[in-house]
Amino acid sequence: MSSPKPKIVQRTLADGSVKTYVYERKSTSEPAAVTVGTVRREYELSTEFRALAAETKRSYRRTLDLICTEYEAVPVALIKRRHVKGSANAHADRPGLVHLLLKVWARLLSWAVEEEYIEFNPARDIARPRLGEHRRWSDEQIAYVLEHAAEHHRRAVILGLYTGQRVSDLVRMTWHDYDGVGVNVTPLKTQHSTGVQLYIPAHPVLKAALDEWRAEGRSVTILTHAQGSPWASATSLSTTFRDWAKKHPALDGCVLHGLRKCVAATLAEAGCTTKQIQAITGHATLGEIERYTRQADQRTQATAAVVLWQGRK
Repeated sequence: MSSPKPKIVQRTLADGSVKTYVYERKSTSEPAAVTVGTVRREYELSTEFRALAAETKRSYRRTLDLICTEYEAVPVALIKRRHVKGSANAHADRPGLVHLLLKVWARLLSWAVEEEYIEFNPARDIARPRLGEHRRWSDEQIAYVLEHAAEHHRRAVILGLYTGQRVSDLVRMTWHDYDGVGVNVTPLKTQHSTGVQLYIPAHPVLKAALDEWRAEGRSVTILTHAQGSPWASATSLSTTFRDWAKKHPALDGCVLHGLRKCVAATLAEAGCTTKQIQAITGHATLGEIERYTRQADQRTQATAAVVLWQGRK
């Protein structure tokens, strides 16, 4: 990029002579002139951003949209910690969004440091809210949803409950993936998922449901929204379900991802090994699965202990 042309000014002095002054113009490429919006656009073109999983990209873009709604034209060099915290605090009622906002701010400003637009990342080390675990649904809550939810949500619950997959994988399942006996799944690779293709034999309840839906199906994907078209994203499905569930006190704390915990815990309680559970859920590590197995074993042992206790004379 060529340097900006200097400003030349000529002034007539008191003695009648002409004096020429040359002023260097400030380069528009100086860090102080680079806005948050510019950094955002350059970041999205970077190899780092392009290497992210598709669902992560979508999540980051939505969050960047939120950030740029307020700070698009602000020079990135003027962003302070108070701005980052204020951006997050505006959504204090949604800890998950606060956590994501702080994460994306930190990544964006870290990239700005790497590109030498700023010298320090003001979002660095800002404490993020601890996110509680997604709650496992109770049997009563599952029954409530299956009885009261709209058909497009009810189908999502059944598919999640008998495959143990993430919402991002549920919305991508097509009828081509179902062979009448089981479902082929290629999970999106994340830090919690291997991304390795799975084959999940259909539980009788799921098989009956899939056979019925396929006979009625008009879409390539197994799941559709109320208008019969594929879901635009996992977020769309999760958000509409969450908004509906909030209107029903019996479903307090229920989110679709909690069904994944239901599957892992139910399999553990049925006596499945960690490897068997992993073969269904596709977890990248056995740590979380082993926790479910320990909990199930504790419950079994405790039940046996109380039976012996009651029989003691």
